[in-house]
Amino acid sequence: MPLLEMKKIQKTFLGVVALNGVDFDLEKGEVHCLVGENGAGKSTLVKILSGAYTDYHGEIFLDSQPVRIDNPRKSRHLGIAAIQQHRDLVPTLNAVENMFLGQEMKRGKTILFQKEYARAKEMIAIFGRTIDLEIPVSSLSVSDQEIVAICKALLSNCKILILDETAAPLDRQERVILFQKIRELAEKGLGIIYISHDLEEIFEVGDRVTVLKDGRKVGTREVTKTDLEEIVKMMIGTEQKKPTTNKDIQKSIQPILRVRNLTVEKRLKNISFDLFGGEILGIYGLAGSGIEYIGYALFGVVPKSKNSEIYLHENRVRLGNPKESLRMGIALIPDDRRIKGLVSTRSVGQNIVLPLINKTKQRLIPSQFVYTISREYIEKLHIKTPSYLQLVEYLSGGNQQKVLVAKMLVTNCNVLILIEPTEGIDVGTRYELYQLFRNLSEDTHKGLILISTDLDQILALSDRILILCRDGNLREGFPQEWNKQEIFEMALGANSVKYNSNTKGCEK
Repeated sequence: MPLLEMKKIQKTFLGVVALNGVDFDLEKGEVHCLVGENGAGKSTLVKILSGAYTDYHGEIFLDSQPVRIDNPRKSRHLGIAAIQQHRDLVPTLNAVENMFLGQEMKRGKTILFQKEYARAKEMIAIFGRTIDLEIPVSSLSVSDQEIVAICKALLSNCKILILDETAAPLDRQERVILFQKIRELAEKGLGIIYISHDLEEIFEVGDRVTVLKDGRKVGTREVTKTDLEEIVKMMIGTEQKKPTTNKDIQKSIQPILRVRNLTVEKRLKNISFDLFGGEILGIYGLAGSGIEYIGYALFGVVPKSKNSEIYLHENRVRLGNPKESLRMGIALIPDDRRIKGLVSTRSVGQNIVLPLINKTKQRLIPSQFVYTISREYIEKLHIKTPSYLQLVEYLSGGNQQKVLVAKMLVTNCNVLILIEPTEGIDVGTRYELYQLFRNLSEDTHKGLILISTDLDQILALSDRILILCRDGNLREGFPQEWNKQEIFEMALGANSVKYNSNTKGCEK
C-alpha cells in the first residue's frame, strides 16, 4: 500500500499548463527521485503537496485516505515537510529561530531557548559546520542557509520529506553526509521525494526515479534497472550536445582587470589576480571558503579594505557600489537569483531593462522600449515565457536564470562575474548557458570570472583556474594540469601557494 498517491494532477498558470494529468506515488521507506528539465513541473508538483498551490485538479491519497491540501498548515498537519528550492527561511530571524519556527520547544507556554540553541548546535554539527546562530540568516552564506533549512525539516515529525535541490549549494563532503541522513530516515520508514538536476545523485541516494517533461509524466524506473543515458533521453528526447570549447584561446595582450590585495574583513585577505579579455577565469573553492565575496567585492556589494587595489584597463577604480561598477562595465550574476538578482513580482521585460533605467533621461520608461529590448533577449536566450509581461515568479528556475543573465548582458559589460550561475538548473539549460558564456568569451574585449564550488563546472568552462585554499592562499593553473582529486586537495589547503604578481603565476 503506497504511503502517497497523486492521480491525474493538473495545474495551470494564466493559461500555461504546468502539470497535465500527472500520476505519482511514494512508498514508505523509499527515496523516490523526481527529475526533468526546468519547466517540466517538478517544483509545481511538490508545491501542491506542501500546500503552496491549492487550485489544482486531481486526487491525492495519503495512507489510502483521500485528502485535499488547501494550505501549508494542512500539509504540515498531514505529516509533510518540505525544503523548497528557494529555502523558506525568514531572512530577519537567526538560524535557531528559523529552525524551531512553528515547532518551538516549550514547557507550558514558555519557550526553552537554551534547549533550542543546544539542539540547533547538535544538528548543525552533523554537517561538520560552525554557523553563527546569533545573526539573521540573510547574513549567512547560501550553503549555511541550506543546512539551516535541512535541519529545520529534520526536526519535524513528518511522514513525507520533500527535498527540492537541497544538495545544490553543498560541497561534496556535506552531500555525502546529507545522503547518509536521507538513507537513515528512509530506513526508519519515511517516504522521501528527492528533486535534483544533478542526475548522478539519483544513483547515490534513490530507489526509484520518475521523469517529467513539459508537465507530463514520461515514466518511472527503478534506479538499479536504468542508467544515466536512459534518464537523459527520457528528459530531453535527444542526445544532449556538450558545449564546444575554445582550445585556441585568443586573449588580450594586457589584462582588462587587475586585482591586487583584495581584502574583505573576516572573509578574504590579499587576493590578487589578472583577468584577460577573451578568457573565462574560473575561481574554485569549497563551500564556506568565501569565494563568492570576490565577486561581491568587485561589484561593490560588500566593502573592501583601503589597501585593496582594482585596475580596469590599467586605470585604478574604486567600485564602491553596484551602480558605479555597472557604469565602469562590470556586471554580476549573483548566486541567489530570487533574493539577490530578480524582482520576482515584476515582469520579465521590467527585470531585463532594469539596469538601463538610470541611463535613460526619461522619467517614464515607454512600454515599446521595454518590449523591444526584452523581446531581443527572450529570443536570443530562448526564454520560455508566454509574454514579456509575464511575472518572473511564474517562470521555472532555469528560465528565471536566463532572465537574470539577460538583465546583465543588456548592460554590454566588459567584465561579467558569474557566481554559481547554473545552480538548480537542468542539464539542457545548463549546456545552453555554458555555450552562451563560451561565445561571450570569444570577444577579446570581454572577460568572464566564473566563481563556483562546482568543480565539474569549473573544469568544463574555464580557460584558467584559481583555487582558493582554506588558508586563504591562491593556486593558479590550467584545467588540463590537474585532476579533480588534486584540485580538491589543494582547496583543502595542501600545497597552497601565493600569487606572484610579477610572473602572473604562483610561488611555493
